[in-house]
Amino acid sequence: MLQKRNHRSYAPYPVELPVQYRIPGGNPIAGHGHTVTIGRGMVCFRGDRPLPVNRKIELAVDWPAALPDGAKLNVWMTGTIARCEPDAVEVRVETYEFKTRRAPRSGSAPPLKRRLGARAMSGGAA
Repeated sequence: MLQKRNHRSYAPYPVELPVQYRIPGGNPIAGHGHTVTIGRGMVCFRGDRPLPVNRKIELAVDWPAALPDGAKLNVWMTGTIARCEPDAVEVRVETYEFKTRRAPRSGSAPPLKRRLGARAMSGGAA
């Protein structure tokens, strides 16, 4: 006999981490901010400008945990902007992937711009 799973609501965790974002397209938008909450399938962050609702967005979040060898991590996410209010942007997360973070080089571009640089100029998808 199959048992029903206990369906619980998952409250978001209040976490403040640096975030960089990019909205791809013909006129890509890029910026930065910090997370407010992270939950199951959603991220809420404060950015440096209002963003358009229902647009695809790419996020790179500096993850606070490191690997056993000390390598730092980023979590790369793609999703859709669900809401944008004056103090926060809410994103429905569709994909995410943890990747190691390189040590910043003096004068180098932020990680999201380095990773997506050529595609940002062409308007291609990630």
